[in-house]
Amino acid sequence: MKRKLSNVTLLGIDCVNVERLQAAMDVSMKDIEFGAVKLLTSLPTTDTHLVPIPHIGSVEEYSRFIIEDLYKYVDTEFVLVIQYDGFILNPKSWSDEFLKYDYIGSPWLVRDWSVKNFAFPKNSVGSKIVGNGGFSIRSRKILDVGAQLAREGKIPKVHPEDVAICVWHRDLFEKEGVKFAPAELAEKFSYEGEEWTYACQFGFHGLSWTNLDDWITGHPEYDFIVDEYRKARKDRFIGRMTRAREKILNNTINVFKDKAIEAHTFGSVGRGDSDELSDIDIWFTYKDSDIKDVLAKRMELYSEIGEIVHLCEPPQNAPIDGVHSFVLYKTEVGLLQVDLYLCPQSTSFLTKDSKKIFSEIDLPRMELSLNPNRVLFNKDYRIDFVIFIAFIAIKKLARNKSDALGDLLKEYGFLSEKYGIKVNNLEANAQSFAIYFQILSNIKNVSNSKQFNALAKIEKFARTVEYIKGL
Repeated sequence: MKRKLSNVTLLGIDCVNVERLQAAMDVSMKDIEFGAVKLLTSLPTTDTHLVPIPHIGSVEEYSRFIIEDLYKYVDTEFVLVIQYDGFILNPKSWSDEFLKYDYIGSPWLVRDWSVKNFAFPKNSVGSKIVGNGGFSIRSRKILDVGAQLAREGKIPKVHPEDVAICVWHRDLFEKEGVKFAPAELAEKFSYEGEEWTYACQFGFHGLSWTNLDDWITGHPEYDFIVDEYRKARKDRFIGRMTRAREKILNNTINVFKDKAIEAHTFGSVGRGDSDELSDIDIWFTYKDSDIKDVLAKRMELYSEIGEIVHLCEPPQNAPIDGVHSFVLYKTEVGLLQVDLYLCPQSTSFLTKDSKKIFSEIDLPRMELSLNPNRVLFNKDYRIDFVIFIAFIAIKKLARNKSDALGDLLKEYGFLSEKYGIKVNNLEANAQSFAIYFQILSNIKNVSNSKQFNALAKIEKFARTVEYIKGL
């Protein structure tokens, strides 16, 4: 039997794509009978819940509409505002406590970026503030108060509307008797953001940044939403990884440009065909008189770029009298590989796909080749190098390379064959994530604590990539 919420209107607004909002409304209505259901749009539709409105052409216009005009469309005591990416997940989690307040939405965990980007109070960092408007219950009272304050010119900035109501002008609303739900109750009502874990909350907001994996797995019947979720999660991952790469590249240039007389990228970045998983190959040239000092303090400089997860310096790949450092950095979304080449002017060169960043000198073009100096390897280095190859294999698996694990399997085999490091035999020789994780597990068994921790982070990132690839 459906739960009856006769004093609540289910309402969504969408002037971009009615179909996606209809899907969210269908899910939300499945087990609840609302006092009214309204789909506000300027687009043509035969939906029986249609309420025509003037076209809303931007998120800024949406915020203005919510604060200034929404009251005109709500006749019940409360309204549940939903969006195509914010709707009811678990009707059984409904509580009448939600209606004891004039506003309830998922709480925000205030971060430094909340202060920087949205002018949250500095003293609120680390606290939880209610909250998100994309999936929220609002009383008719707060709608009327918001419209009145807007008419009086007391809310000069309305976007984002939920921040305007719950943060910037909350005191004005509270002076009018508006009651905001406490964060503890709001956590049971809805959740939003990557720091939250779905725990059967009533609803959520944010298809691309909120993890709905368990709910999606349990509701394949909502094929439109499942498809939207998968696309949103992929796009979010790609976008965040791309921005992380740009940030690390800029950090690297800023850290190493001091005294450098030339810098260039090469490989996929130089060619312009890199993707979100591509590594960054970057080469810095220094005067011969400066290279010794740069190499001596390189570890300190690497740490200035970002948080280092793993570092390996393959001497066979180093330019003559210089160094090649494979550095694996942690970003807020995953791991990123940077290959740094530090080289004196006397042995420096460009490859055919080099792209200049800056230059005070002309360099010859040559091909990368192995350093002719004799190289001796110890056990720790050998495992470090295999870890380096293991990270590269993630990208090959994600790109469906036919021999994605070829180099890794070869280096893994060398551990026992050439270096006496006993590792378990593999159950199969296949190009799959399953075999990949088996290799990582076996390498952990012969690793020191630092290497073990790096492998654990690589495994976590690899599972993320496997999941995104499978969407």
